[in-house]
Amino acid sequence: MKRIRFFLLLGVVALGVLGLISCPSPTDSVGGGFTGFTVMGSYARISGTSLAMVMVGLDSAVVDDATVTIGGIALTWTAPDPGSGFPGGYMDIGGITIAAGADVILSVTAGANTAGATLTMPVLPVVTAPIASAYNASADLPVTWTVSTEPNEVVVEIASDDEGGPPPIPWTVSGEDYEETLLGSATTTTIPAGTLLTGLTGITVNVSATNVTTSLGADVVFGEFSASYVGDSAAFNTIP
Repeated sequence: MKRIRFFLLLGVVALGVLGLISCPSPTDSVGGGFTGFTVMGSYARISGTSLAMVMVGLDSAVVDDATVTIGGIALTWTAPDPGSGFPGGYMDIGGITIAAGADVILSVTAGANTAGATLTMPVLPVVTAPIASAYNASADLPVTWTVSTEPNEVVVEIASDDEGGPPPIPWTVSGEDYEETLLGSATTTTIPAGTLLTGLTGITVNVSATNVTTSLGADVVFGEFSASYVGDSAAFNTIP
């Protein structure tokens, strides 16, 4: 099951802030050829705010009239955005604050179909490298972090810089986001030499501690729900 990371310019969607949320691919959840009830979603805390998104499908069609809550708080239906490929889903930005170690409870009702899951909110990873410095883009970039409670998995990522608005400014040679999923016990990795462009300023590495489940109830034929706490490295620069 492939999961992608949505980098939404929420100034267009809702609040005028750039948000990151880890969520399954729309093609994995709706419009992917599945017969039956599908639910894919995530809750994340990052950069002082919270982000939640859940996508609901029935027989490969998007469901836009479900009741979806996380932590007892209702998520709001957000219409599809053909320009970004977003198929439509239920969102909340900044309105659900769940502390590390507390339960993250998902509830979905769509007609006669129901789904639910409970995860433990991970602890914030503290990214100890890279530091605020200049790094040679032609050399390997070490990334290290600490986390006091081991999650199910850790995702390390360098994203495109969307803060200037679309189109995104690439930070990588490939033009694609760099992402690596590791075991929850991991505390270090290396981003290979040549991944980043030279002459960049203000780059950050995101390290997400994530708990995840695919057990969402008997009605769900395909689904996943995750809870992530995302830590950022210090901003750094690249040199040739």
